Amino acid sequence: CRAEDLCLGITAEQDQAHITLQLHFERAAFDDFLRRYPIEKLFAADVWPGAVCIFFQGDKLNPVVWGELGGECLPYQTTWRITSSEVMRSRQDEPGRYSPALEVKLRKAPHCRGAWPKIFGQCVQANLMAQRWREGQP
Repeated sequence: CRAEDLCLGITAEQDQAHITLQLHFERAAFDDFLRRYPIEKLFAADVWPGAVCIFFQGDKLNPVVWGELGGECLPYQTTWRITSSEVMRSRQDEPGRYSPALEVKLRKAPHCRGAWPKIFGQCVQANLMAQRWREGQP
């Protein structure tokens, strides 16, 4: 599996205490993958105080997203979940259904709380899925 087979986009947001990264998936491809494998077999994340790397299991050399953070986080307090997101709903083949996303939430270190000027000092992402359909035509 590659990012361009599954991922529509990546978003990053921050509040005073957290950085939230979301990897947005094309629903049909995501559902097809989940019919064959548990979600834990899909992604992995390495989190350090000053960097994060999210990648497909077994393909760490080609991360979906890798970035040096604009501040420090507490790696041991990182959480993840699968959620539905509105951000890429319009890119789904059926906008009325859920829009799956992997959400990785990093807790900012106490001395780095507050708004960072930039979430990432440097960031690299993989090629993502091209839109394979036009409105009204899957």
